[in-house]
Amino acid sequence: MPLKKRSVVISIVLSIVTVLIWADSLGQNSDSNCDTEAFMTSSGKMVMVTAEKVSVNPKFGRHQVFGVFIIPASIPQWTPALLTVEGVGIYCSRVQRYGPVYENIVAPSGSIVMLDFVRTRTAIKLFFQGKIAKLRDHKTWRYTYKLNS
Repeated sequence: MPLKKRSVVISIVLSIVTVLIWADSLGQNSDSNCDTEAFMTSSGKMVMVTAEKVSVNPKFGRHQVFGVFIIPASIPQWTPALLTVEGVGIYCSRVQRYGPVYENIVAPSGSIVMLDFVRTRTAIKLFFQGKIAKLRDHKTWRYTYKLNS
């Protein structure tokens, strides 16, 4: 193999290894860690909804990996919740209102459309771990909140 070609191959391999090591070192910040057991055992009726749609485009920057959910409008904003992506992870969340419509998804009367995000750096890490297909499947996204009894 000519020296120039070998240098190019070595550079590419080193770049890939560097990216893989970097991606492996990415972790969730402490604000994404929460006591899921305390949430699950707290009082109130637990309600779980599946995403209507997901958008996974981390290459476009922040806030480009999210699920679109429909929840009752009666749930107060900032209510604690959990975002679960099956086979990927569980993330602490809070109910945030988006509105009655997002793109072609329209919330029925008494409901709202809500977006919940997975961090871009987490999505990149999942890509390198081979879990991007799970992230892209809207059936693996669940949003869990509690109704106070």
